[in-house]
Amino acid sequence: MKEFREAVIEFQKDYSTAIEERAAHAGFKAGFNFVCEWIPVTKELPTDTRTVLVRNDNEQVRVGWYMAAYEVWVDIAPVGGKDFGKVTHWRPIYNRYS
Repeated sequence: MKEFREAVIEFQKDYSTAIEERAAHAGFKAGFNFVCEWIPVTKELPTDTRTVLVRNDNEQVRVGWYMAAYEVWVDIAPVGGKDFGKVTHWRPIYNRYS
């Protein structure tokens, strides 16, 4: 996987002027930040049972999904049988091949 800086440089190759390069960099960075944004559960919840990344109040991250019908988060891979704790944020897992 490319580092962010490498991806920006590759993306900018199509732009010839410094202004275009700065605009391309700003647009690429904004898109990157959007994709990496954690969504607070107080703001929005997933509307389907797709698999997402979840983060708890201790900044731990796991994979899980939200069952809206039961208003409950399901932890796909519990570690040592321990409860994951309170989910505070989530974000989609993007599949670049779909």
